[in-house]
This record gives sequence, C-alpha cells and structure tokens, in this order.
Amino acid sequence: MVKARVLIQGTVQGVGYRAMVKHLATQNNVKGLIRNLDTGGVELFCDGEKNGVERLLKAIDVKGNPKDPFSLNVAKMERHWEGEDGYSPAWREYQRFEIDYGEEKRYTPFERESLESFEIAKLSFSRLEGEVSLLRSDTNKNFQTMEKRYGKISEELVATKEEVKGSMDGVKGSMDGLKESIDELPKRMTDALLKGVKKPK
Repeated sequence: MVKARVLIQGTVQGVGYRAMVKHLATQNNVKGLIRNLDTGGVELFCDGEKNGVERLLKAIDVKGNPKDPFSLNVAKMERHWEGEDGYSPAWREYQRFEIDYGEEKRYTPFERESLESFEIAKLSFSRLEGEVSLLRSDTNKNFQTMEKRYGKISEELVATKEEVKGSMDGVKGSMDGLKESIDELPKRMTDALLKGVKKPK
C-alpha cells in the first residue's frame, strides 16, 4: 500500500478533470481526495495498492491542446510519495475517493452528485470540442489530399484530351485529304479514259 500527494498543473480546472480522476480512481480501487487550488492547478491525494495508484497517475496524465482553453491538458505533474520531500498527509479525512469542493458549507448528497454530474458534462464537452476540432482538421487534410490526387488526375486528363484532340485534328486533316481525293477520282478517271481513247483522224 502506498500514499502519494500529487500536484497537477495545466488546463485542469473548469474542464471536468476532478470528475475524470474520481472515476479512474474508483476503477483502480484507489481512495483519496482531489481539490482545485487557487493557483489554477489541482492537488490530489491518493491511497491504495502501488499498481493501482501508478495506473491512476498514468491515466490522468492527459495531453490535450495547450492553446485551447477548453482542452483538458496536464502540463506538469509532481509526485511526492509518502516518506519523500514534498509529501504531506491528506488535508482532511476521507472514506473513499472524494472531490473536495471547498466545503465552507456541507453539501447534501444530491448537491454533491449534481456538482459531479456538472463536471462530467464539462469533461464531455471538452472531449467533444476536441473531436470536432480533430474532425475538422482531418476533413481539411482529406480535401487537400483529394485536391492533390485528383488535381493531378485532372491535369493528366486535360493533357490526354489535348493529345486526343491533336490526333483527331490529324485524322480530320487526313479525312479531308481523302475526301478531296475521292471527289477528284471521277474527274481523274474520266481524264484517264479520255486520254486512252484515241481521237478519230
């Protein structure tokens, strides 16, 4: 069993990060607390089997778009294990994994559940924004690829069309020449026949 105090910086407030951490902590059988700090970061205290705590810490080290204020992004994570410098025990008692909303007043179970549901909604919105942004980027890339690929095919088709047109013009010229020859054939035959017929003396 291990205990750790973790300080997390980045875009981790207002994006549903605490709700995500709670969900993953529960999945990994980790107890503890998480709260927002005035600095804009988050403080996490976790308590459980070493493998579970390590899996949790790996899973919550989420990388998003640091330039997007709605994109959940962990820029820095400082881990302080029990017995090391920087470690301090949890700031209050806990029974399971809990989100600390700064309880100047005591929240009812319904109010706590509503707060957590709201955080989950923010997390879902953050992920949806990321997926839409990714879809937009992918669509633009696909169109650029199609433009390059089919632009080249279009150029090749235009070149082929010009070649065919040139060939057809050549064929037309030949046909025109042949037509002229055919048109002149009766006259030539007549001339040849007349030359072959001797005039009477």
